[in-house]
Amino acid sequence: SIDYLRAGHYRDTHAQCQLWRQGRRVTNVAITAWQGNPDEPIATARAHFKIEEMTSPLK
Repeated sequence: SIDYLRAGHYRDTHAQCQLWRQGRRVTNVAITAWQGNPDEPIATARAHFKIEEMTSPLK
């Protein structure tokens, strides 16, 4: 889900992604986007990704 907090302008936009929880099958992340000042985000998002369990090449 995405929350638009304020209007974005035609200039550089930065984003940071934080891993909140990683299980064996699902990973939950939070994303924050800002322009200029990281303390004034223009949007936030929460996402859930289905992941595959990594197998060792030695098996």
